[in-house]
Order: sequence, then structure tokens, then C-alpha cells
Amino acid sequence: MATYETPSPILRYLVDALAEALPEADYDRLTSHDEAIAATTSQGDTRRALRCADWAVELAGEIEKDGGHHPLRRLGEVLHQARQAGAALEIGIMTKLPGVHAPDVETVEWIDDVVAVAKEVAERSGWVAVPWEDLIVELVEVEPEEAG
Repeated sequence: MATYETPSPILRYLVDALAEALPEADYDRLTSHDEAIAATTSQGDTRRALRCADWAVELAGEIEKDGGHHPLRRLGEVLHQARQAGAALEIGIMTKLPGVHAPDVETVEWIDDVVAVAKEVAERSGWVAVPWEDLIVELVEVEPEEAG
């Protein structure tokens, strides 16, 4: 039986990165999710990492609407190709050791992309234009149900 880390390392890393980036006024909103995050495990982290990458690409698309090309468009193309090939779960997102589900360097970079794009949008339009809290709620809900 696999052992999963609690809380989700992906969520923990994302929340830590957002805590450094968000204005102090949003800190209470961020920490209001602590209890839900504490109940998560690493079991859903592959899907969480992919969703973070997709979210960053989507948010970068908002920047492109204001004119200009955002470098994360390339990440969107890579994700699309991985899904088309049916390999999204096997592209090295998580370590392959039994019972170990630590995020690898690429996954951490995706989370860094989330925060970088969020900060860029916030600089242009304010943090109110960045749906970071919706992302956290969505990632908490990824937690798979225990099998029988």
C-alpha cells in the first residue's frame, strides 16, 4: 500500500510562494485555507501540478489579450502534446520511487510559473484580477477518495 505525504507538497509549496507574493491584506484569506490544505495528501499531486501549469497558461493568456506574447504559451503547447500522447501522468512529474511522492524540479517550476504570472497580472491589474483563491480551492478538491 502506498504511503502519501500530508499535507500535499504541491499545495504547501504554492501557499508558501503565494504568502511571499501576496499583499499583507490578503494573508488572512490565504491562511483561511490552512485547515483544508492540512487534510490533503500527495495522492492528488500529479493532477494538482498539471492544473497549476494549466492555470498559469490560462492566466498568461489574459496577459496576451492585452497585447503581446507570453513565454508560458510554450508550456501550454507542451501540456497539450503530453495529453495528446496519453503520457501526462508519466512525464516525470513525480518521483517514481514506491511510496514517495515528492515534487520534482519541473513541477516546482510550474508552481513558480503560477506565482510569476500571478504577480505579473497583479502588477498590471491588481491582485483582485488574479483568481489565486479559486485555484487553491480547486486544488484542495482534487484529493482522490480512498480506494476500498
